[in-house]
Amino acid sequence: MAPSTAMDAIPKLQADGSNAYHWEAALKLYANIHSIGGLLDGSYMVTYPETPHYQTEPTTTSSAFNTPQLLLDAQQRVRAHNKEVTTQYDKEYELYRIYNSRESSLTLAILNIGGMAQW
Repeated sequence: MAPSTAMDAIPKLQADGSNAYHWEAALKLYANIHSIGGLLDGSYMVTYPETPHYQTEPTTTSSAFNTPQLLLDAQQRVRAHNKEVTTQYDKEYELYRIYNSRESSLTLAILNIGGMAQW
């Protein structure tokens, strides 16, 4: 039979702390099984991603873009850059979302197994 990865596999912490060693070991195993062990010691941190900085697309010909072809080339470069910025932001936001989900899961596990007296 496969080992349980659910919160019910972690024993409740006794009010007198008599099972603190087993409780801590089970909590660490639970965290490591779900790849959130770094949350316990603070080594796993993901901050909210910075707001993307987009380039402004040129809209008219000017001294820098004096032909329609140069203007079109500049617009395509800006669009490609902005697409890369958006892709990178989406990846960073996904990591942030996963981090928040894992942090919430661990917090819920601690609340369920410790009770309010220990919290």
